[in-house]
Amino acid sequence: MAVSYLFKTYGSKFLDMKLPLFQHVSKEKIMLVVTAIEKGINCPLTSSAGRLFDAVSSLTGICHYSFYEAEAAMLLESAVDEHCKDFYSFKCSESISLINTVEEIVKDIMNKVPVSIISARFHNTVSEIICEMVKNIRSEYHLNKVALSGGVFQNRYLSEKVENMLLENGFELFIHRTVPANDGGIALGQLAIAAKRREKGCA
Repeated sequence: MAVSYLFKTYGSKFLDMKLPLFQHVSKEKIMLVVTAIEKGINCPLTSSAGRLFDAVSSLTGICHYSFYEAEAAMLLESAVDEHCKDFYSFKCSESISLINTVEEIVKDIMNKVPVSIISARFHNTVSEIICEMVKNIRSEYHLNKVALSGGVFQNRYLSEKVENMLLENGFELFIHRTVPANDGGIALGQLAIAAKRREKGCA
């Protein structure tokens, strides 16, 4: 994921950068990923926030290989300097562009900014993006209710920050209490839909 974000941002020029990633992953493996991206081999697009956290965790040198669910994201969260309020640049319209975000993260890495600050700035950026997009949706569709769901909201720092920001902006929030926010909640939802379809005799 780190390679895919770097390639999207810089093209093959990223191979000349001195990033922590290259100290732990061989150039041969990286080139294999680049070739797969270029040729579209087993490289489906993803909108998963989790994959973004994986990428930043690797870029900062925190975690290059995950051995259990959400390991990279959890290690990245544990590195946050909670006193840091800065965030990176991003663009929000009908879609979200993280080109500027990645460029600024890489710049911080090259300037040897502490990982704790980079992690905080990244988390703060994601919080800002969520708030900005939700405000755009409210403006266009006159909706004021927000449900925070998905595995990313198991991240305490992020979820608390987003909740506070949205409440300050007058949104009505719905958050998980008894059902998990990650795949467990998705599975339960799928079961509920399947049960309802079966009850109605749907195919």
